[in-house]
Order: sequence, then structure tokens, then C-alpha cells
Amino acid sequence: MEENDRVSIDQAEYQQRYASFEARYEKAKGRSEKIEELRQSRRIKRVQMDTFLSMLLRQDSVLTEFDEDLWVAVVDKVVL
Repeated sequence: MEENDRVSIDQAEYQQRYASFEARYEKAKGRSEKIEELRQSRRIKRVQMDTFLSMLLRQDSVLTEFDEDLWVAVVDKVVL
């Protein structure tokens, strides 16, 4: 865009170049958003795994009966 201020160029050529830059930007922005979603998903999974691990480490012995708190920490979703 600055070039258009400094140098006289054909407007059709300028619009074509601008559209090309805009398309590249949108593509990069989309990739960036997908990467950020993946990072957030991985952060959430890490917190869940850390919570589960800390619950396991707090156990005094081997589990011999159902532990509801441990179940909730392990299960992501239940499909019936």
C-alpha cells in the first residue's frame, strides 16, 4: 500500500497484488487460529492428566473399590 503512495502503478495491478497479499494473510490467519485451538486443547488435556495423576498419587494403596472422584477425573464422556 505504501508503494501505491510513492510510485504510480496501474490500479488493476495494485488491486491484484493487494488481493494476493490479503489471501495470503487470511490463509495464515486461519492456520494460526487452528494452531491456537490445538494449543488450548492440549493445555486442557494436560491439566486433566495432571489432576488425574495427582489423584492417583494421593491414594494410600491399590484401589480395591470404586472411587467416584477418580472416575470423574478419568472419564471424558460416557456414551450409552
